[in-house]
Amino acid sequence: MGDVQQQQQQLEARRNELRDRLERIGRDLRTPLDTDLDEQALQVQNRDQLLEIQRVTRQELARTEEQLSRLEREQGKGPRLH
Repeated sequence: MGDVQQQQQQLEARRNELRDRLERIGRDLRTPLDTDLDEQALQVQNRDQLLEIQRVTRQELARTEEQLSRLEREQGKGPRLH
């Protein structure tokens, strides 16, 4: 397998991992808060952390998708952007 194909497969695998992570984070963020106030405080802290993880994951996903697009354009498989 060529280096380019291997790189593309790695990027596609990473893209899928990041999409899955974002889906799990989204589910966690949609979970209603507990009725116990102490538990709610912990959940709010966790939500803040999840929002930051979500932000960073979206950035990484965008970079990964850009790398894939660039690779596909170089191989003549993707749309040419001018």
